[in-house]
Amino acid sequence: MQPGEMDVGLSDQDRRRFWSLFWLLIGLGAAVLFLLVAVAFASGFFERISLPAPSRHSRIEQASPQPESPPPAPTLDTQGRSVTTIDWRERPAPYYPDRAQKAGIDAGSATLGCAVSTEGRLGPCEIKSEDPAGMGFGDAAARSALQARVHPSTINGVPQTGRMQFTVRFRLQ
Repeated sequence: MQPGEMDVGLSDQDRRRFWSLFWLLIGLGAAVLFLLVAVAFASGFFERISLPAPSRHSRIEQASPQPESPPPAPTLDTQGRSVTTIDWRERPAPYYPDRAQKAGIDAGSATLGCAVSTEGRLGPCEIKSEDPAGMGFGDAAARSALQARVHPSTINGVPQTGRMQFTVRFRLQ
């Protein structure tokens, strides 16, 4: 042994075994990770949690950003209170569903029922219907509704929670 070297008690054969086992375990770990990702893709897991990229050739009705509109004009109810109804401030702007685009479907719609907060946020939303069914129009509309904003209904100027139902129409061009 040379000065400055330390004997760790492993022979050359033991070191080779150690590194062989080390690289074998690294390879097995990579193979297991690959299989897990492959199963996740095959089951559609990543499609459910990621937003699809917008297509250059898609257009969604109601998707263009609109300037903020003033709150609706109040009316008087039977008790003489000043009442306004829910009105859009920013409409939903969904992406066209990849599943529908790949299937060659050029139009669809989804009807949602959403809770409305006193701040004008929507959610949680329930998909009431989608046409055609199973093509992702309901999910795309529901995701976009979380970004939309409304003027909540008011009574005597005080915002109220509520529910609203609306339809988002999709058209691929």
